[in-house]
Amino acid sequence: MNLAASMAQIGLSVLYVDADLRKPMLFKEYSRKSFKGLSNLLMKQIELKDAVRSTNVPGLFVIPCGTKPTNPAELISSQTLVEFLQAVGQQYDMVIIDTPPLGSVIDSAIIAAQTDGTIIVIASNQVKGVNAQMMKNQLKKANANILGVVLNKVDKSDYKYYYGGYDYYGKHKKHRRQWFDRIRNMGHRYD
Repeated sequence: MNLAASMAQIGLSVLYVDADLRKPMLFKEYSRKSFKGLSNLLMKQIELKDAVRSTNVPGLFVIPCGTKPTNPAELISSQTLVEFLQAVGQQYDMVIIDTPPLGSVIDSAIIAAQTDGTIIVIASNQVKGVNAQMMKNQLKKANANILGVVLNKVDKSDYKYYYGGYDYYGKHKKHRRQWFDRIRNMGHRYD
């Protein structure tokens, strides 16, 4: 949600979609106003205009998950989702879809395969490396375009000496040169 708000604040028209039909993040916030949202849209109970909610951030709109369905994976796998993504892709500069965690259900991989790009969000000290690798493999098998990883919930005290370990002022030129060479060589891989 913070990424969506940041993008809206720089002038983009952004739609944030809560696609966790099992344990939605925005459910409590928007349930006071209406239970209607993505699930109702995918079940063709409402129109797109009825699912979109405005926020107090100019340019930021949200679609809550809607009524909890009995068949989330079936809804996510439907042609209606593909049509929904095409419609919102034409109406907004950026569409951010928040999905359930990878690993326990297949919903995220199904959605990721239909999008332009996927960002994996991992909580610090809560996900083992082997599990992160399984998530990556699950997305690759679904032909998702993985853009990168965000490490969140980082405790600042764990990194209080972060800057102390780097040499910005040239004491270790040999090591600095090695890093620059590595970065330069990485660029050639993507040319």
